[in-house]
Amino acid sequence: MLTRHWRDSTAGTEVAFWLATDDGPRYIRLPVQPSVAFLPAEQREQAEVLLRRA
Repeated sequence: MLTRHWRDSTAGTEVAFWLATDDGPRYIRLPVQPSVAFLPAEQREQAEVLLRRA
């Protein structure tokens, strides 16, 4: 892998890579993916309260 980049947009997260291959550099861009987050189970209730306010 030569470089990696991601960008958050309203549609989700875009991820792109420049790869080194035997045939030279190759650009790969993945389809937009939904953004996700993880937090400890003990913080779930507090997170739900905050998200209801948003």
